[in-house]
Amino acid sequence: MLAGLAQRIGASLVALRRPVVTAAWRLGVALVAVAVLVKGAQNLTDARELTPLRVASGFGTLAVTGTSARILRDLQDRLGAGPTRPRLFAYPADAWLYLAVPADNPTPFCLLRKGYNTPEQIEVAIARLREDPDAFVSVNWLLLPQDDPIMDLVRREYDLVGGAGPAQPPLGLQGLYLFARRARPSDGRPQTPPAGRAERN
Repeated sequence: MLAGLAQRIGASLVALRRPVVTAAWRLGVALVAVAVLVKGAQNLTDARELTPLRVASGFGTLAVTGTSARILRDLQDRLGAGPTRPRLFAYPADAWLYLAVPADNPTPFCLLRKGYNTPEQIEVAIARLREDPDAFVSVNWLLLPQDDPIMDLVRREYDLVGGAGPAQPPLGLQGLYLFARRARPSDGRPQTPPAGRAERN
């Protein structure tokens, strides 16, 4: 849209047949083009500085931060290399893990949050997880409210496999935790992290 507007303005100025105005317009366009190229190069340099590590993933080589590299490595180690792709629900919104691990999402949602999704959608996700006892759930508990319905399910029916990524100060808790379904019906005992969230309140 802006390019079309600039083209129409330029054509109108050329039609005025005033060489000084036309030259000034062309110089302005050239300066804007140079500024765009310089800004693009700076953005590329900044992006490379912010994501200095190159790691292999199910999607190819990714440029990531140290934290993301550690999360990916920990999840790949914990999920193991089997003959089939693991099924993982990255909750509430770490959709990059499906490509990077790689893993298949057992639910129809790559983003699921109370207050954003409908209660019916949350019930669909819970039903899909209950239908798939081999699916894992990774939880970024830093993004969740206390009364989260998916976390209620995880506390009742899943066991903690372990954390992923570096420990976060000040409590030393990891931001991401991986859970697997219990082989037996839930006995109602609460699980440790992310129940540790209560410690920071």
